[in-house]
Amino acid sequence: MQPMVEALDVHKVYRTGQRPFPALRGVTFTLQPGEFVSVMGRSGSGKSTLLHILGCLDRPTSGQVRLGGMEVSRLPARELPALRRSKIGFVFQHHNLLPSLTALGNVMLPLRYSRISTREAQNRALALLEEVGLADRAGHRPAELSGGEQQRVALARALVNEPELLLADEPTGELDSQTARHIVGVMRRLNRSRGQTFLLVTHDPTVGEAADRVVEMLDGRIVGPKAAVQGGERPAHGLEP
Repeated sequence: MQPMVEALDVHKVYRTGQRPFPALRGVTFTLQPGEFVSVMGRSGSGKSTLLHILGCLDRPTSGQVRLGGMEVSRLPARELPALRRSKIGFVFQHHNLLPSLTALGNVMLPLRYSRISTREAQNRALALLEEVGLADRAGHRPAELSGGEQQRVALARALVNEPELLLADEPTGELDSQTARHIVGVMRRLNRSRGQTFLLVTHDPTVGEAADRVVEMLDGRIVGPKAAVQGGERPAHGLEP
C-alpha cells in the first residue's frame, strides 16, 4: 500500500537575526491511508512545524515530503492552494469561524471555489453537520455556539471538500477535558466511517493516546513511536466512538 504521507529526512531551519534555529532535525515519518495518528511533544518540540510542512503551509529547508506518492515540497507556490483545497483539511486550536456566517454558511465556505451547485454544497454541509451532531444548530452563528460546538463546525468545514488527509493542530487546546474527549471521539468516528486519514498534533496525553499510533517528538526529532489503540477497535480513556 502506498503511504498517504511520507516525510524523508526533513529539516527546517529558521533564522532569528544571524542565528539559525533548527526546528526539525532530520524527521522521517510515514502515515498510511486510513490511519489515525497523533504527534505528541512538549512546546517547541517541532510537532506543529512538522504538521505545517506536511500540510504544504510551509516548506522544508531540506528533505522531501510526498502526498500519495507525489513529491510536494518543491511544488511552485501557485500550485499549493489548489493542492490543499483538494487533498487536505485543517483544524486548528482557534476555530477561525466567520462570525457573520451561520454554522451552515461556515461549513459551506470552502465549496465556493468548487464547481458544485449551491444546493449540492448546502446538502453536503448539512450532512456533515448531522455527522458531528449539529444539524439542529445549522442556523446559529458562532457567538451562539459553545466552544466545543464551534470546533465541531470547524471540523465539518475541514471535511466538506472530502480531503484525503485531515490535519489537526491542538484542536482541543482551548476546551475543557470533557469537551476535548468528545471532540476527539467525533474525529475517531469520522475516521472509521469515512476512511479518511487523520494526523493530530497535541500535548494532551488523554487526547493523543486515543490514536491508533502515537509519535513522540523532542527537540525537532522523532524520538519514538508509542503503541496506543490498535486498529481503531476501541476508544481510549472513555472517548466516545
